Amino acid sequence: MMFPTLAFTLPGLLYPVLFSNQLGKQPVQVYFGGNVLVLYRNSHDKVVAHTDICPHQGASFANAGHLTPSGELVCGYHGFKFCRGKFQGLGLVDKPGYQMPLWETREEGGLICMKLLGSCVHTRVHTRVHASVHASVHASVHASMAYPTDVHTGMQVPEALDDSFAKVVGCRMIHQDHQVVTENVLDMMHVSYVHRAFGNRASPLPTNVKYEMLGDYAGRSTFTYRPKPGSLASFLGPPFPEVLVENEFYLPSTTVTRVKTGRFVKTVVTRALPQEHGSTKLFWEVHRNFGMDSFGIGNAVMAHLMEKTLDEDVQILKHVDPRHREGPIGVKYDVTIRKYRQAINAWMHRTLL
Repeated sequence: MMFPTLAFTLPGLLYPVLFSNQLGKQPVQVYFGGNVLVLYRNSHDKVVAHTDICPHQGASFANAGHLTPSGELVCGYHGFKFCRGKFQGLGLVDKPGYQMPLWETREEGGLICMKLLGSCVHTRVHTRVHASVHASVHASVHASMAYPTDVHTGMQVPEALDDSFAKVVGCRMIHQDHQVVTENVLDMMHVSYVHRAFGNRASPLPTNVKYEMLGDYAGRSTFTYRPKPGSLASFLGPPFPEVLVENEFYLPSTTVTRVKTGRFVKTVVTRALPQEHGSTKLFWEVHRNFGMDSFGIGNAVMAHLMEKTLDEDVQILKHVDPRHREGPIGVKYDVTIRKYRQAINAWMHRTLL
């Protein structure tokens, strides 16, 4: 009799997954029973094992996270902390005290061994199918349909017609699903933990968050944010200023982000084009009403800063599983992403009726 070789394991028996000396101060990813898991040591040097997929938006703990001196596991995408699989940000999320199932581990003979979680021979993490997968299938099947045309795609922002603004443009290939890339731009929480130049881990949360619809398939969030001292914003305004951020989306995948500090405005526009093999071609443009000169130095600096920002985004996005973007943990700061997903679902529902 032939058994599946990918994930077949005998329930109730120990399997070696790692040498003990391979698990130090950093979390480690392992594959076991068809599951992607993370192993790490808590403050008592005991091995903890659970899913490597953050239950918020699908980032890998092992590849993007770290351990605190007290043995808490921190997701590198949004700074969420977990102690033995239990979420520590009580009151912040929709499901306070969320607990990830733990896997049984044992150390013996210099090996870390594990048993299959539960009594199943073959287990897999249950996921929601990413909305873009549905969209791609439906788009190919219904390519000849007469679609509604009342969608403002945001192809031209007012700053593009304003002579007081300078503009730089660029294009970037990103090996990640286009919807994940777009949602990352709309994500108001990742700034503090992903972007070193202006992210402020000492004061990471946005304030005064408001959302308004700009139509059935477009929306805008506004919030205030305190950038990192010494960042570009702190030079444009008073010391340690709060900046006002306006974050908009327009289907299918246009975003407009305005950052305002006093009379200074920087506007970033992105448009994501799906590519083969789950990649994205990201078109971007940056408009600003400051730092202009006849030599083009300001443009060169702004383009460099934008590319550097994208570099930091790519470093986290390459460790995000698009199948797990809609995890069981949600926060109020995800409002723009939720509304964007709802707009996609509404569009698909309308066009497929």
